[in-house]
Amino acid sequence: MKKKNIFYKVTFLLIIIIATSCSTDKRYEIAKSLYLQSNYVPAIEHYDDFINKTLDGALATKAELEKSECYYQLGLYAYAKKNWKLANNLFYLANSLKADEKMDNCYYELAQIAMKENDIKTVLEHYDYILTYLTTSELIPEILYNRIKISVDLDNKQMAFDDYHILWNQYPENEFTKKAEPFIDRLLPFYIEEVIALQHTGDYETSLEILINLSLLPSSYKKLLIEEISNVYLLMGDREMNNLNYSTGLEFYQRAINYDFKQESIINNKLETLCQEFIAQGNKLIESDQLDEAIKVYEKAFLIIPEYPDAVAGIEKVEITKQNYITAQELIDQALILEKEKKFAEALKLYKQSAVLRNTDWIREKVFQTQNIIEAENNPIEFAKFIIRNYKNGKVAERIYALENDMITIHGEEFVRSTGWKVLYSFGKYKYEVRYDILTPEVNYYFIWRLDLITREVTPLNKITEKILEK
Repeated sequence: MKKKNIFYKVTFLLIIIIATSCSTDKRYEIAKSLYLQSNYVPAIEHYDDFINKTLDGALATKAELEKSECYYQLGLYAYAKKNWKLANNLFYLANSLKADEKMDNCYYELAQIAMKENDIKTVLEHYDYILTYLTTSELIPEILYNRIKISVDLDNKQMAFDDYHILWNQYPENEFTKKAEPFIDRLLPFYIEEVIALQHTGDYETSLEILINLSLLPSSYKKLLIEEISNVYLLMGDREMNNLNYSTGLEFYQRAINYDFKQESIINNKLETLCQEFIAQGNKLIESDQLDEAIKVYEKAFLIIPEYPDAVAGIEKVEITKQNYITAQELIDQALILEKEKKFAEALKLYKQSAVLRNTDWIREKVFQTQNIIEAENNPIEFAKFIIRNYKNGKVAERIYALENDMITIHGEEFVRSTGWKVLYSFGKYKYEVRYDILTPEVNYYFIWRLDLITREVTPLNKITEKILEK
């Protein structure tokens, strides 16, 4: 009994499906008939009715295509009547490639109408739709050109440049690309001013990027832009050099020359100046006997100019100086041995030779003292007198002689006596006392000094002697 019920139900469903299929097929036939008779509006209604109810996927797809053609034909009719808005809507509903090929013209014509009405916002909206959704349109170069003109009038520099980039990159030979050049020339001075302002803030990278992009565009400012690019690379090179990034700095300098060969002489002068600074630093280090440090500084010049002649000469000078120092020290060592052996004349000769090779304070003092030893050894008494007579450039002796003459003038020569210069041994090797006495009827003057013959140091030993030195 249950099996019979199921059978009846299935049979009933099949009858319904067959009846429905026949009904929907009939709807398609009606739509198709109306379509073939060019009755597109009712045909579209029947196509919609059929598509919404049919279960036949393949026939539904066919109906969709035919319905699209109905919209397209209606669009062509509106298009012929120059009813651009209606035609555009119908082509949109057609949703086919050939409909899209007509839509760009509709949007273009609508934009033209809006332009006559000075409705710039609507004009741009229509242009935007074509540029965004109808990217194969042959009208795009003209639309870009028109939008550039509008952008220039609205002072929208960025959009104008962006559109010109598209024109130049995608339509380089198009007539509208060439027609747009004068409008870009009008904007370039403003961009160049902005770029220069960026340079003043030190933002060289952004400035450079803008200049390079601008230089790619055909314009009457191309030469100026190339020169500005070179200037920016020059500034970047200066920055890196100041930060001691010599390799990077040289790379930027070379790019500056590549863009503008006139920069070569300027850059060469900069490099020469920098190298000379290294040479001056190295020379000062030599003067303070920092020889290894001097070589390191000289070698920095090679990072700027390979085999820089002055640096090569400086390093050679350091190597010679190093060898001279070694030889000087060897002479000193020999002289010290001779001095211990009391061969002072031979030691003095070696000290003088050493001083020629390395003239330090120590060696100068050593030459001076050795000469004094020789004098002291030969005739200490006369050498002591020589020292005191020439002390203070002879002023002490002059003052004593003057005092003696004054006393003679006052008391008469027969009443004034002097001992002259008397030299006596003192405590310590090469230490002597020198006296000069002036005797008068009223006052006696006793001058006395202690002398070190090696250093020629003179020390007053009483108040009156100190005073004669103070005058």
